[in-house]
Amino acid sequence: MDQLKRADCPPDIPADIHSRRMFALIPTTVILILSILTYILRMYCRKKTGQRFGWDDILMGCGLLISLEPAISLRTGVFLNDFQISFALQRANQPALACIKISILLFYLCIFGQNNRFCLAVYINVAYTLGWAISTWIVNLTVCIPIEFYYDRTIKGGSCKNQAISESVNGGLSLFGDISILVLPAPMVWHLKMNMRRKIGICGIFMLGCLYVLLLTPDVTLIVQHD
Repeated sequence: MDQLKRADCPPDIPADIHSRRMFALIPTTVILILSILTYILRMYCRKKTGQRFGWDDILMGCGLLISLEPAISLRTGVFLNDFQISFALQRANQPALACIKISILLFYLCIFGQNNRFCLAVYINVAYTLGWAISTWIVNLTVCIPIEFYYDRTIKGGSCKNQAISESVNGGLSLFGDISILVLPAPMVWHLKMNMRRKIGICGIFMLGCLYVLLLTPDVTLIVQHD
């Protein structure tokens, strides 16, 4: 039973940090359950209609699995140092989003792959997404030197850069990529021979597809911010 007791919070961490973490755990768990059910339904529809499983399905599944990490870290880390939890949560962010975004782009290719310009735009977006994910993951990992100093401030000689700046740049680049993915199929849909109502409806469906990016974003990446 002694192992299950909560550790006392350090002076620089709010006393209600445990309740805050549980508050973050609940919506994260609910969203992940809905995401898992949605993915299972997607696979069922693929099999039911006789369609082959593609790379878009594989990458979406990988993104979903990686996105389980925030809930696992929050749940199993209730009694760990809060900086350790924050560090663990941030490791899943870029890999999960990269898999999901590229999955959406590959899904676009399955629908509008006959248009060479559209294919080029998709490949540019894929390259941008990979570049964003790799670069920001490395920057995020090395924000503190040595890396362990992020969650262990007792290490002598350690230092951390201004994380607010790197997070702002990361968020801005990610948002730009999200918008690019969101609007990419709109011109193709707009040139289809159908009435305006159907065009708007189809555009809305594509936008709903981008909710994967929003729903699986680990918004609880930084539970406790530090200088």
